[in-house]
Amino acid sequence: MAEGIADLSYRHYSGALGDPKKRWRVIAAQGLRDALSKKAFWFITLLSSWYYAALIIYMYVTEQIGLGGGAAGGPNPMEELLGRIVWKDQILHGVGTGNLMWMVLTLIIGAGVIANDNRSNSLLIYLSRPCTKFDYIRGKWMGVFMPLLLAMILPSLMFFAYAALSYQDQGFFKQDPWLILRIFAVFPLAAAFHSTLIVGVSSLVKQPKFASAIYAGIYLLSSFAAKMLGVVSIEVDEAPPAMQRFAEAASYCSIDGLIKGMSKLVLGTDGSPMFGVKMGDGPDPSLIPAPTPLLVIVGIGGLAGLAFFAAWNRVRAVEVVK
Repeated sequence: MAEGIADLSYRHYSGALGDPKKRWRVIAAQGLRDALSKKAFWFITLLSSWYYAALIIYMYVTEQIGLGGGAAGGPNPMEELLGRIVWKDQILHGVGTGNLMWMVLTLIIGAGVIANDNRSNSLLIYLSRPCTKFDYIRGKWMGVFMPLLLAMILPSLMFFAYAALSYQDQGFFKQDPWLILRIFAVFPLAAAFHSTLIVGVSSLVKQPKFASAIYAGIYLLSSFAAKMLGVVSIEVDEAPPAMQRFAEAASYCSIDGLIKGMSKLVLGTDGSPMFGVKMGDGPDPSLIPAPTPLLVIVGIGGLAGLAFFAAWNRVRAVEVVK
């Protein structure tokens, strides 16, 4: 036999109620707790930071070679490496290498954020309380945005702290004194973009697996097509300039492409090779020039606007009579 509620004093409560404008926080807090309680959340967050870990190991090994006299009187390999490293480009590579993992996190956190309520007809309960449609969507959005932002920004902040403490005497802060502020602009924008899209997609269906399939399909297919155009823009040296500019712009026309393009604009860079070293003779997508601000604003704003419009129209209290 199930036990009842032990404390029934709420039945006779006649005091002040909480501010209705803040009731979205209850919904957001539940989403945050659910996300942080998942082991997969922390595991994928760790995986998304692989580039920073690899770079730290690479720099440590290079430094030990220099200290051990491996250069045999020649130039110090660590000094050469630090001369090639552009710190804000390493943050950019962190964005590029983490994008796929962040998409997976978005699915884990947000695929069922509204789809589960659609399936169980919970919107009738939510919207029958002193909770407006905007409160509901805002709470659900924040419940995805907050854990996603934490997963995105935490590895970059840890890398920034490591590099600042280790290489401040080698000109770390001189390269870009505003790098920390740029970091605090890039990742909230990226997290907000993912959160808005998944909330919109989740509102369209009644099963989280369908939301996951739709979002992953759009992400992967658009990313593949955009990357192919990005390769064309580098490989075709004799193509007309107009064709190259079109291919470069089209290479950013995907979810991860828009995030990377936005990151380049905010960080103020066109990119440089990973680890400060040109890997092989093939094309390097990171060397494609940054897109125009108009392309990023229209792309991110347009997709986010469509997603919010979808959520706004789908979230309504409709009783299903069987």
